[in-house]
Amino acid sequence: MNLRDRWEVGFRQLARLICRYRWLVIALNLLIALGLGSAAPRLTIDTSFERYLPEGNPKRTAFNEFRKQYGSNERLVITLRPAEVYDLEFLEALRSLHQDLEDNLPYVDEVTSLVNARRTYGTETSLISEDLMEDWPDSEEELALLRKRVEGTKLYRNIVISEDGAAAVIIIDTDVAAGGSGESISLEDEFGELTPENEASEPIEYGQPMSSQQVAELIDAANAVLKNHEDPDVEMHMAGLPLFADALGEMITIDSTLFVILSFLIITVLLIALFRRVAGVLLPLVVVLFAVSSTLGAMAHVGMPLTAVTQILPSLLLAIGVGDAVHLLSVFFQRYNQGDSREDAIVYAMGHSGLAVLMTSLTTAASMASFNLTSLQPTIDLGRAAPFGVMMALLYSVILLPALLAVLPIRRLSAERQKSQSLERMDKILLGLGHFGSRHPWPVIGGTALLWVVAIAGASHLHFSHSGMAWFPEDAVVRVDMEAINEDLGGGNPFEFLIDSGRENGLHDPAFLTALEEMQSFAESVKVESIFVGQSISILDIVKETNQALHEGNKEFYRIPDDANLISQEILLFENSGTDDLEDVTTAEHRTARMMVTVPFVDALYYPDFSAAVLEGFRSILKEHGLNDISVDVTGMLTLAGETFDLLLVSMARSYSLAFTLIAILMILLIGNLRLGLLSIIPNLTPIVFALGLMGWFDVPLDISTMLLGSILIGIAVDDTIHFVHNYNRYYRQTGSSERAVELTLLSTGRAMFFTSIVLSMGFFVYMGATLSNIVAFGWLNGLGVLVAFSADVVLMPALVTLVASKSEWTRE
Repeated sequence: MNLRDRWEVGFRQLARLICRYRWLVIALNLLIALGLGSAAPRLTIDTSFERYLPEGNPKRTAFNEFRKQYGSNERLVITLRPAEVYDLEFLEALRSLHQDLEDNLPYVDEVTSLVNARRTYGTETSLISEDLMEDWPDSEEELALLRKRVEGTKLYRNIVISEDGAAAVIIIDTDVAAGGSGESISLEDEFGELTPENEASEPIEYGQPMSSQQVAELIDAANAVLKNHEDPDVEMHMAGLPLFADALGEMITIDSTLFVILSFLIITVLLIALFRRVAGVLLPLVVVLFAVSSTLGAMAHVGMPLTAVTQILPSLLLAIGVGDAVHLLSVFFQRYNQGDSREDAIVYAMGHSGLAVLMTSLTTAASMASFNLTSLQPTIDLGRAAPFGVMMALLYSVILLPALLAVLPIRRLSAERQKSQSLERMDKILLGLGHFGSRHPWPVIGGTALLWVVAIAGASHLHFSHSGMAWFPEDAVVRVDMEAINEDLGGGNPFEFLIDSGRENGLHDPAFLTALEEMQSFAESVKVESIFVGQSISILDIVKETNQALHEGNKEFYRIPDDANLISQEILLFENSGTDDLEDVTTAEHRTARMMVTVPFVDALYYPDFSAAVLEGFRSILKEHGLNDISVDVTGMLTLAGETFDLLLVSMARSYSLAFTLIAILMILLIGNLRLGLLSIIPNLTPIVFALGLMGWFDVPLDISTMLLGSILIGIAVDDTIHFVHNYNRYYRQTGSSERAVELTLLSTGRAMFFTSIVLSMGFFVYMGATLSNIVAFGWLNGLGVLVAFSADVVLMPALVTLVASKSEWTRE
């Protein structure tokens, strides 16, 4: 008895045990499903940039340290473009909106606008920092003075007023420690809602990122306030990374629900067409619903959220999981209708298809597990949750399904009812395709080679991208607002450069500040593709502003003092002038300077090049000034976005390599022959090459979603190959004829292969109804890839085995 025969005997024995203890098996499976699935309602959504990088990533760790010092770095930017900014009526409306935002938004650390922008000036005895509009203008003369002050102050430009002076700006800096709705916030309750914390709670640490629920609360409150201040004569836009994250989370919620509903309906219709009986429809649905709920519940148990990547998981598991049940039920109903007893039909089905179902589950799980080698947290999450879901579907298919078959009332179909012209027509088509491959192997192989050449030519045009805003439709509010603010302000998203002087009060050194001035000027001049600098802010602005204020506002003194002691005295005066703004640009010991450089929100592809160009220039300037011991680094949300892009290529290579290696090993073990095992990989690589070629020809970028298709496709495509090879082995040993073995294989398992391929392709095509373009591309590419994989298995695989198979090769163990 060879190894495959031993496995088949083992599955038959397992089926006997399940039938004997069917009620116990059902009860245990229900307990598992309920224990895991009960946590599914607690599943959260996380669309933050830091979530893309795993904990321990140096860039993420550095950013977390930065937040502890300077705050969460999550801000909203609002622009208002009236007919005239310096108008008493508009300024009153601006003040009212500013106050409402301060009073009614949760998690607000500070709101900044023309109303309270810092104005620093000196008197005979002191330095004073107060709100720009501390003395409210009430005449045209005072409005003219306000305009002059604003236009003459570089610091206001693209911070509280647009570059062209036609739009007022409101900056909302947020922090969880500020509390929600006027109260501090505790952890989420078991239903995901936020609850007021009691007085004994520990204070929330400054700089903590907001959760998705907190971001949603902030955005809902901001939208409500803006709605109350709508004015048909004022063009209003709101943007910022929290708004982007909230919009992405909303799309994930809507689209994921839509995907599951459509997938469920498609599977139900196809099951009805295939089996034409209640049990044939309900039992596979029970299996996949148990698998999906168990997986989502397990994710909630371990604190793994849904992300822009893992949102595909529920509908993906529905499509993948139904295949195991279909293959087992197809053989069961066939034997049961032929007169076998219920138990004998179950035992035969398990012996016939159990090993193939096990191997397909292992290969699919292995391909999904390859995402664990990536360096991106959402794909790592997929690499953990998807294999778990696939194995849960296997558990429910080979354990729960036979037990349910043993207890449910199932009628035998008469010979008349078993006949179906559509199914008979399907068998003829499948046999025709198989015969064509068997009888014309070289033309089939030549056609496949031509397809590879064309696809590889297309794949040579592939390019990478990570442009989250481009995923949204062009008319989506979040995209329109972000593009408007990019145009008005040059963007409102900051890179954070940290220049460490290496010693306490090192920022008081005129030589250091002179170099910093040159660095800040250089940063403002850097342009990389569509990235340019809208504004830059550092301690340098405070030093020069204070020096000018202490010299009666004379513009000639908007410069760095030459004496370190004088700089120290002026900084001390500023600290005591009634503002805490110094905390935003340096550490308490005045050792490290923070330079915030705002840029547009564009494709993250360009962020690493921009920050690298700035850092290179900074280090060159420091070297020219003989300040070689000063260190400079960059952090911020955009740095994390850039790091995500940098890791895409490495992650893709690792994932594809591991998936291919694992599946090749499993195929060789299943077939028992090295040469034929490797040969069987060709039909499974064909859909991947095809999909990558389509991406190149149709200018679809490789991003965090489309990079998944290679590992997913090979894991799915290999399933039909395994069922084909597994049955071909059996029938070839029985008949000694390759063509006859192909015929019997397609007649016994061809329908199930066709059905599962249609379910999978339709399961992917439903993603074309998504709002986000990256998910749409992921859907149609994988859907077409699955159809190509099926074609390769019923046409190319018969051609290959006809050319190389001999009885000794296919029976060798």
